[in-house]
Amino acid sequence: MTALLERSLTRLERLAGLAEALDFARVERDEEIRHALGLGATVNELAELAGMSPARVYQIRDGRR
Repeated sequence: MTALLERSLTRLERLAGLAEALDFARVERDEEIRHALGLGATVNELAELAGMSPARVYQIRDGRR
C-alpha cells in the first residue's frame, strides 16, 4: 500500500468517526429542543440559541425531517 493511499484511508476512517459523532450530537440536540419546548421555552428563543430557523425548530418538535 502506498503512503498516499494509507493516509487517505486513515483520513476516511477519522471522518467516518466524526460523522457518527455529529449524528449523535444532532439526536441529542433535537431531544433537548423538544424537552425545552415542553418546559416552556419559545421557538424563537431556541432557534436563536441553536443557530437555526424557527421553522427548523418546528420541524424538530413535530418529528419531521
